[in-house]
Amino acid sequence: MIKILVVDDEQGIRKLLKALLTREGYEVMTASTGEETLKILNSTAFDLMILDLSLPDISGHEICKWVREKSSQKKISILILTGTGNKQNEIDAYNEGGDEYIKKPFSIEEILARIKMVLGRAGIK
Repeated sequence: MIKILVVDDEQGIRKLLKALLTREGYEVMTASTGEETLKILNSTAFDLMILDLSLPDISGHEICKWVREKSSQKKISILILTGTGNKQNEIDAYNEGGDEYIKKPFSIEEILARIKMVLGRAGIK
């Protein structure tokens, strides 16, 4: 089963994505802070992480860089989902190792399509 980690400080978005992705057949875990995310990533392997850049303690940018440089999960696909939608933020997210970038608010259809696209690029179906 494909495993997805949803990281967002907004409880409503975490609940929505967990329900939606579970219904689509994915195994889903959630985290609301950077600290929690790092703990989960150190103990559980995932195929995809949906990552908000604006977390209360550690920025999503830092988490993205840590995953790509220092974690055992360097190959995890990272889909950035954020409300901070300026162009430089997007460029930075790609340079730090993000695979895809979606601005909030998002549509259910768009996020499902992008998840399938990112997983497909990684050879996961």
